Amino acid sequence: MYALRTKRKVARFGFSISKKVGCAVVRNRLRRRLREICRLHLKELKTGFDLVLVARSEAGSKDFWVLRQAFQQQAQRLGCWSEPA
Repeated sequence: MYALRTKRKVARFGFSISKKVGCAVVRNRLRRRLREICRLHLKELKTGFDLVLVARSEAGSKDFWVLRQAFQQQAQRLGCWSEPA
């Protein structure tokens, strides 16, 4: 995941999923899962960030909960995760 600080009020997301992840069915399923993870955690993210999620080849075989945990860890590492009060 890459993050860029902006002056926007809401976070924006971009996805990069290469053909190394799998066939079109696998890539689209992964894109749908990542989009849902971003939608669920939009409130926990700090405002003013553009995030680009880059899917690695092993991401196609992971389930939703593993991807969700990896997203949270990366967001915390980048400093764009706000802890719930």
